[in-house]
Amino acid sequence: MALPDPTDAVVSISWQEVSGGTITTEQGSGVLIAPDEVLTAAHLVYDAAGRAVADAVATSDAGGRPLRAAEASVHAMPLADWTRVASAAGDFAVIHLATPLAGLPTMALGSGFAGGAVTVTGYPAATGGARDSLAEVLAPVAGSSGILQGTPLGAPGDPRGASGGPAWQAVDGVATVVGLTSSANGSMGFFVGLTAADVAEIDAWTAADHAAAAPVVVVPAAAPVAAEPQPAGASPAIAALAAAAAGLPAVTSRPALDAAMSRVVSLLARDAAALGAGAGFDDVAADALSVLGDNGRHRNLAAALLEGVMWGHAGGDVAGSVGAVAAVDSGVLSYAASERGVHAGARAGALLLASGF
Repeated sequence: MALPDPTDAVVSISWQEVSGGTITTEQGSGVLIAPDEVLTAAHLVYDAAGRAVADAVATSDAGGRPLRAAEASVHAMPLADWTRVASAAGDFAVIHLATPLAGLPTMALGSGFAGGAVTVTGYPAATGGARDSLAEVLAPVAGSSGILQGTPLGAPGDPRGASGGPAWQAVDGVATVVGLTSSANGSMGFFVGLTAADVAEIDAWTAADHAAAAPVVVVPAAAPVAAEPQPAGASPAIAALAAAAAGLPAVTSRPALDAAMSRVVSLLARDAAALGAGAGFDDVAADALSVLGDNGRHRNLAAALLEGVMWGHAGGDVAGSVGAVAAVDSGVLSYAASERGVHAGARAGALLLASGF
């Protein structure tokens, strides 16, 4: 029996964008790390303005059998701009597929890769969208932690579409992802090297996707709530926020809001760890908000959610949350779904307060 081709784990990701009267089909790459989980570049699925890609589809051409699976949810780190090499270290995301791509191999995750021989695989436009692989040696980019450089797939033709594809090695006979294609500039390609923290983040996202949602008891706003003392520090509050959001249909029924809330919780957890056990939730939230993307004209969707959370957690009226947030940060309402984001965040923050955090 022939051994499976590890590159069959690499899939094409496509979606459509509408501008005016024109529909454009975009394409990128990703890799299966579970039958229903695709690791890819964050800039393919969640842009700096907080817009999640709608109806992305992962396709494999393994064995000439086209297989398709639409997204169920998206996880990505909340960086303001993944298009700059200096901030590309967070350019990774996970797409949870609505339907597993059965019968295909998956790749393991590795961390701490600082350069060396790899195979880069993806779907560059230069090959007409067909899968391509290149054995090469990646080297660190001076002054940019976690960023590597090498030759992009499709160079010197058209490397578009290769983003999100894996840089991988065989480790003890197992195909292992150590990095992802992030961007290209002519014949120079830039790659994200996965760190131990990145792998832990990815593992947490996939575990959350596969875990049954815990029931959340919603206390009516008019009922008095006897708040019990809660553990000090921000981490328990962040866990409670995640649980509260998981029980809100306003969040879970909308992929963009669900993904943005995942980004908020991830950033809060990172900031809480950086600030230490003595930091309170409000301090951590304020610190997280300061780095949640201002692209010169507007804030991103994760910022809208977090502003709402802070308003609700401060005891603000949920019904008046949009107007209150707009009064202090008008840019937060400058894109689609932002009002829903503020309102949903305020409800989650109110639940957090009602639970005694």
